[in-house]
Parts: sequence; C-alpha cells; structure tokens
Amino acid sequence: MREILFKKPNYKELKAEGLLGVDMHFHTQYSLDAVSKLDNVLRKAKKLGIGIAVTDHNAIRGAVLANKNKLGVFVVPGVEVTCAKGTHILCYFYSVDELKEFYTKKLSPLMERNPFFVNADPQHFIESTIDEYNCVIGAPHPFAPGAIGLQKIKIPPKVEKNIKLIEALNGYEFHKSNLKSIDWATVTNKGVTGGSDGHTTRELGRVLTCAYEQDLESFYKSLQRRKSFVVGREDNLLLRALYLLSKETTYINKSKHQHMARVLIKSQLGSELKYFKEKFKRTRFYHRFKQNHAGSLEQ
Repeated sequence: MREILFKKPNYKELKAEGLLGVDMHFHTQYSLDAVSKLDNVLRKAKKLGIGIAVTDHNAIRGAVLANKNKLGVFVVPGVEVTCAKGTHILCYFYSVDELKEFYTKKLSPLMERNPFFVNADPQHFIESTIDEYNCVIGAPHPFAPGAIGLQKIKIPPKVEKNIKLIEALNGYEFHKSNLKSIDWATVTNKGVTGGSDGHTTRELGRVLTCAYEQDLESFYKSLQRRKSFVVGREDNLLLRALYLLSKETTYINKSKHQHMARVLIKSQLGSELKYFKEKFKRTRFYHRFKQNHAGSLEQ
C-alpha cells in the first residue's frame, strides 16, 4: 500500500517538499496516563517542523491550550474517547470552539459517574456525535489487543460509514495489528492516518500523517480523499514495554491524587475481563466443554 511508508520520518525532506506532517495521535500531561508536558511538546514540534493532534483521553484542556500556542505549531483539536465497553474513538474537530461545545454538552455529562469511561455504547456514540457535531471520526489502533480497538465489536455498515479515518500505523502497536488496520482501510476505501500514540515527549513525531494542505479543513479533506500518506514505524518491543510501564504507573498515580484509583482499576479491569470472557465463549474449547459438561454448567 503506497499510502504507508514504514520508515523513520525525514523531517527536513518533508518540509523541503512542502508537506505538512502531523502526529495525529498524541497525549499530553492532561491525559491521566501521560507525562509529556505541553510546553515541551510544542517546542519539540516547532523544532521538528511538524504538526500535532492533541488527543487526550476524555479530556480537552491540552488541545485548547495547544491551540493558543504562539510558536506557529499546526494543531489539530481532538479527543480520544474511551467508551463504557473500553473501546477507543478519535474525534477530530474543525475548531477549538466546536471541541469545547462537544465536551461540555455531550462528553462531560456522560462521565459524571466515572471520569475514565464515557457511559455510552460505542456505536450509538459514533452515530449521535456525527448527527450533532461537525467533526471527523477516526478509529485508533482498531486491532489492538484487548477491548480498546473498534474491530473488537461488531460494527454495522451504517456505523462504519460514519468512521472516516482509520489509524493504519500506530507507533505503539504491533506490526501485525497495523497490517490488519491497513487491510481494513483498503477494503473499506477509508482515509488513513498515523500517529505515535505517544505519552512521553520523546515519542512525538515518530509517526506522521503527511499532506500538502496547510489549513485544517483542507488537511481533513486530503485525508478522507486518500491524497495523503503516512510515514513512520513502530517502537521496538523493549521501548514499548517501558512506555507501557510508564503509562500505567502514571495512570494509577494521577488517579490516586484524585482519590479515584479504585474506580479506575475496577472499570478498566471490568471492561477487559468482560471482553475476554465474551471472546472465550466464541472458542471451540468453550463449546466442546459446554457440550460435554452441560449438566455441571447448569448446576
């Protein structure tokens, strides 16, 4: 697939070609699981000559503040939504004002019971968001392990139609999972994006989505019309393990300060256990066991 280049981005060459490279999936300090300070992130983006989509988990403060930057860094206002089932959805907006309205009127009320998970079914959330707001829906790491990928739930065609972008290259993901994402984008003729999914400043810019357009609306159009390409590569296994450890430790420590650690762990484990339980029920082993031990299961 020519739209995906598995190699380290050459920032100088991209800039010389007149291309805008954007890390379309990045987390700042305002995500509970990230340690990347926004000021440092913006300075690095400026140095590399790239743009950044600030997509914090169920939070928009980072995106709002980044949009006010005086360094001239191209910022895509967004948010990564974690639904009740654990599924992640990327929502990209055309303006910060639209993002703020979406957060205040739709997202925040759905997090009253649990700030870590949006109390909504992923499919209904996608449909209602598209109906009510002017935004672009993306599917991050759709084939990731566990419950977080959109491909872990059955998506009806009418819902799939509302997903405009598929994250074909996630720097935090396994290569095999990214290849599945590329295949899905090819079969459905969807636009592709790539992002580091970074939670530390070091990861910024490891994966870029590139297009010639320099304004937000044109950039989105280019992505959806498949006139863009993605360049980057996944982190090696050791780095991925270190980032995962840092991410989860930060998640729990920050939630402790909010006296919400128990809620976080319970909800996170609950969604994953429910997913693996449903997955287990689809295995041959389970059905054979059920046939041979029907009586014991009923007792």
